[in-house]
Amino acid sequence: MSSDDGYNGFMVNYPQFRLKIHLISAAILLPILLFWMALIGMERAAAQDAAAPTDLILVGIAPDISGAEALALFAEQGMTLVHFWPAFDLAAVRPTVTGRASVATLDAALARAQSLPAVRFAELDGRIEAAQTTLPFTPNDPDYPQQWALPMIGMPTVWNVTEGDPSIVIAVIDSGMELTHDDLSVDNVWTNPHEAAGQPGVDDDGNGFVDDLHGWDWVDNNNSPDDLFGHGTHVAGILIAQINNGIGVAGMAANLRVMPLRVLDGRGSGAVSDLISALDYARHQGAQIVNLSLVLRSNSLPLGEAITRLYADDILIVAATGNYGDQVLWPAAYTETLAVAAVDRGDLWATFSITGPQTDIAAPGADVLSTYKGNSFHIQSGTSMAVPHVSALAGLIWSLRPDLDRAGVVDLILSTAVDVNAADYPGPDPYLGRGRIDAAAALNKATEAIHIDLQLPVGSYLSVGQPFQIPIRITVTDTRGAPLPIRGGVLRVELWGPSAGGGVVGATGKRVAAARLISDESGYAFLDLTLPEEAGQYTLVVASGVQAQAVDLRVQDGPLLLSIQPSATSMTVGGNQTDIVIHARTAENQPYTEDLRIALRTSLGSFADGSQQITAMMGGGVLTQTLYAGKVAGTAELTIEVANQTHRITLLVKPDAPHRLSGPTQIFGLNFGKGVALDLSLTIHDRFGNQVWESYPVNFYSMAGRFSPESPRAVNGEVSTQYEIGPLATAPQPIWAMIPGTFAIYRAEVNLLSKHYYFPLVLGD
Repeated sequence: MSSDDGYNGFMVNYPQFRLKIHLISAAILLPILLFWMALIGMERAAAQDAAAPTDLILVGIAPDISGAEALALFAEQGMTLVHFWPAFDLAAVRPTVTGRASVATLDAALARAQSLPAVRFAELDGRIEAAQTTLPFTPNDPDYPQQWALPMIGMPTVWNVTEGDPSIVIAVIDSGMELTHDDLSVDNVWTNPHEAAGQPGVDDDGNGFVDDLHGWDWVDNNNSPDDLFGHGTHVAGILIAQINNGIGVAGMAANLRVMPLRVLDGRGSGAVSDLISALDYARHQGAQIVNLSLVLRSNSLPLGEAITRLYADDILIVAATGNYGDQVLWPAAYTETLAVAAVDRGDLWATFSITGPQTDIAAPGADVLSTYKGNSFHIQSGTSMAVPHVSALAGLIWSLRPDLDRAGVVDLILSTAVDVNAADYPGPDPYLGRGRIDAAAALNKATEAIHIDLQLPVGSYLSVGQPFQIPIRITVTDTRGAPLPIRGGVLRVELWGPSAGGGVVGATGKRVAAARLISDESGYAFLDLTLPEEAGQYTLVVASGVQAQAVDLRVQDGPLLLSIQPSATSMTVGGNQTDIVIHARTAENQPYTEDLRIALRTSLGSFADGSQQITAMMGGGVLTQTLYAGKVAGTAELTIEVANQTHRITLLVKPDAPHRLSGPTQIFGLNFGKGVALDLSLTIHDRFGNQVWESYPVNFYSMAGRFSPESPRAVNGEVSTQYEIGPLATAPQPIWAMIPGTFAIYRAEVNLLSKHYYFPLVLGD
C-alpha cells in the first residue's frame, strides 16, 4: 500500500542509444549495459515494494485446518506462520530466512504455498493507502460556518432529531487518532470494558492484545493507536468532533463511539495483512460500522474473504472509491461494501473522485475542514473525507432506528439521496451512484416509524405557576412487535396557547415555552415544566422528525383545595377499619368535578387490595377509601399526594384485648435461712404480639409464699411485683398470674438454692 503521490511505475525509452554496435567498443558498452540492468532491477524492486510492503504471503486455507496444523504445514515448506485468522480461514506466512526475504525467495515461497492441497489461494501481501488528495497545510479559523458540507446535507435538521446513541461503534481503520486533541473527547472513543476493569499488563479478555483499552496499533504493534499521519484524526473529527464546546469544528455524530485501529504509518501506507487483522478485531469487538477511508490498487482475495465475512455478520462497511484513477479501487470495489464518491462545495462531482459502476453514493469530500494531528485543524480533500460523512449518517440512522438491519440502514441512505447530477446523468450513475447523501431527509424518513409516548398522568390537576414533570418515551417496534427504546433521540417540545396567534398543527394561540430533550438509554426524556401564570387551555406538542404528539393541558387559576376526613380517629388491630373521605374544590371554592388522580400511602394497616400504597381516581369531587387496621399497633401516618401537593394525617391503631402474659418461667433464689424476696416483671400482649396500652389488673398466686402487691395494675402493658418466701421453704414452688376476665395466664417455678450454688437469679422465658 502507498499514498496517492507514491510510486506508480515508469517506462524507459532511450532512442539515443540506437547506435551501430560496431561503433561502440565493448569497454564502453559493458558499463552502460550494467547501468541499465541495475535500473531495471531497481524498478522491479520498487514495483515489488509497492505491491508488498512486507515479506508476507496471504493464504486462504481449507476450513478444517487448525492453527496448529497450519503451523506444521508451512513449517515443512520452510515458512513461518505469522498470523492466523480462523474466522476468515486465512493465514499470513513468510519464508523462514534471516532478514527480509529477497524477491526470488518470496516468489519461490509463494509458488510452494499455491501448490499445497490445503491452500485455496495465496498471494503477496498488498499495499493500502489513504484515499485523500494532498493540499498544503493552511491554518484555518476553527469555525462552524467554514464547514460547508454540514448545511449542505442538512445536519442542522438532523441535530434536532438525534444526537446519536453512544452504544453505536464505528471502527475507523486508518492512521490512528490523536486522543488528546482538544476537539475530540476520549469519552467518544470506544473503550474495551474488559481491559477497563482489568489489570495493567494483562490480556484481560484473552483476545491476544494486552491493554487494548482504546483499540490497537498494528504498525507499531502496541495499544496506543496514535496518529503520526493526521489522516485518521481528520476522519475522526468529521465523525465525532465535539459540538457546542466552543472549540474548533462540529462533528456529525458527536455522541457515537469511534474505535481507532491503526494500520497506516506516518506516510499513509500500510499492509493488507494489518487491514485484515483490524477487520477481525472490529468484528470481534462488536463494531456495527467499519469506516475504510483507504484504498488498495489491486484486488486481494484474502481481503475480499474478510470483507465477505463481516458482511455476513451484518456489519456495514463504508469504503472510499479512491482518487485519480480510471476504476473504483478496493475495498470499495467489492459488492459487500458501500462505495462512496465525493462531491465538492458546488454540489458537483469532485474531479479527483474515481468513477465506476461500483459507486453507490456520494458525500462531501473536497475542502473539508476537520481535526488534525498536533491538536490542529486542517482542510483535506479526497474520497477519504466523503466516507465518514456516510458512516456518521449510518450511525445516526441506527441510533434512531435500532430495529433496522444493515440493509434497512443502507436503503434509507440510498433512497433519500439527492440526484444532484440528474440533468446530465439521471438515476444511478458511475460518478455519484444514487446521488449525494441528504442526512436530513434520511433521518426524517427514519422517524416515520418511531413512536412518541407523552405520558401525562390521567387525572392531573394543573395550576398556574406549578412545577410539573412529564415523562416522554420514544421507541420503535421490532420485528416481534416489542418496543425498542431509542437512545439519543432529540425531542422538540413546545407549549402553546391560550392567547390568539399562530401555532403548529394541533396547537393554537402563541408559543409560551419551548425545550429540547434527549432520550436516555431507556428511551425516556423528562420534561420539567413550570406552568404559566395565566390560567386557561394550553396545548403541549412534542415532535421528532415528522412525528408529533399533542396533549391539552387545562391550567387552573390557583391550587386545589382538599378536605381529608377519616370516619374515626382510631382503630383496633384485627379487622377494625375506617373510611377516609377526600373532597376537592377549586381555588374559587367550587367542587372540582373532573377526574383527579390521588395517591395514598399508609405506614400501618392496608387498603382494600391488601397493599399499603394505592392510586385512585376521584370523580365528582369526592373519593372514599377504606383503611384496614392490620395486625400492628401504633400510629399510622397516612400520606395523600395529589396535584403536586402532599397532605398527611395520623390515625391511632390500638392493640387488641390482652391475650398473653410473658415473663421468666424458671426463677432462682439463694436461701441463707432468712427467707427470700424476688422481684418479678411481666409483659401483656394481645393475640398479634402487640404490647397492650391500657391498664389492666393482674392477680398473682402462690401456695408457699406471697406477692406484694397481689393484684398490681399494668401500666403500658408492663406489671411488676415482689415474691416473698419464708426461711423454711426449700422445694420448687409453682406460681402463676392471670388477668381477670381473660384467658391470659402466666405460670413459672421458683427454685431456692443454698449459698453453695451459683446460678443466675432469673432465667428468661
